[in-house]
Amino acid sequence: MGYLEVLSQLDGLNDVSATCLIDVSASYFNSLFSFEFDVSNISDICSNTLKLKVNSGNYFQNISFSQAKVKSGNANSDYIDQRLFKDVIRKISKQIIGGYASVDILTNENEMLNAVNNSDASFCSGYNEKITNFTSIGYKTRSQYMNMTNSEAKAFYSLGHGLLSVILDNSGSDLTSYNNLSSSMSAAYSNNGNNLPIQINVPFIVGNYLAVRLNYNPSNENSYQFSPLAYKCLMRLV
Repeated sequence: MGYLEVLSQLDGLNDVSATCLIDVSASYFNSLFSFEFDVSNISDICSNTLKLKVNSGNYFQNISFSQAKVKSGNANSDYIDQRLFKDVIRKISKQIIGGYASVDILTNENEMLNAVNNSDASFCSGYNEKITNFTSIGYKTRSQYMNMTNSEAKAFYSLGHGLLSVILDNSGSDLTSYNNLSSSMSAAYSNNGNNLPIQINVPFIVGNYLAVRLNYNPSNENSYQFSPLAYKCLMRLV
């Protein structure tokens, strides 16, 4: 991209300098995780014996991270427009010229803005590539994935476990998701000749959140350098 290098991280919970929010279709992530249960009744699910795995797919489809709204750690909250691509430039401006105004950074403001916007495709492809690598790990119990040395894969498996926990623990306010999972388990058990274990996809639903980490680093092609910028981007599923 000339001015920036980007790094995709699926573990969005590490310390960052700012957080942002963007709405993404829940349908993108319907088949991200599969679960293997050794029971056919939802009320009998045991956290220690269930297994889960990551499924390959093009889940990050043209997500415009650069258009996310920065909610905390803003470079300058006085601006009405708090989209991420402008916040990145304001932070770089502060480092280079000592001010937050996003004007004529080394006379190449437009090129820098385009570089941030164009980074969206690299982030999406980077996340999809990581997910593809995770699919080779296969089904793992909680104890198995918590012992993995790949911290990003461990965090991603934990995300799947958290998805299931939300459905089970939140049945009082979201009975639909709970009943859908129960029905899917019953159908899978029947389709499997009433044999265990059973394997089903557990989809994300509207209202869930996914967090990813966006890292912007200076390209070696730059005549100037800046300290890398890290954002936690919350994807609100709609």
